[in-house]
Amino acid sequence: MKTFKEFINEGYEDLRDEVAQAEFGMDYDQLGPGEKEWVRDELNENEIEGGLSDGKSIEDIADKHGVSQKVIQDQLKKGIKVEMEHTNSKNQAEEIALDHLVEMPDYYDKLEKIEK
Repeated sequence: MKTFKEFINEGYEDLRDEVAQAEFGMDYDQLGPGEKEWVRDELNENEIEGGLSDGKSIEDIADKHGVSQKVIQDQLKKGIKVEMEHTNSKNQAEEIALDHLVEMPDYYDKLEKIEK
């Protein structure tokens, strides 16, 4: 099976959407983290194996900490921006941010305070 990157190089930019539509009935960008991970796994593009957030949705992470999904979504947005300082891959940045949020739901707010 070709990797996602090989398909992208061949011009199949919408392959994620096709797989997401076939399995979940929606575009890739509409999926939760757990579903996105499933699509990436199907396309052999999960970039970081064995993270704390593997198989967990935003809802799972919010429930674990007793916070709203919006709190996790807001932290995830911040986290992706922060982690993009260390990688060129948005997928890697998202995976790393989610791993941090599994440990601490306000990780990126605390990081921001520490950095000030």
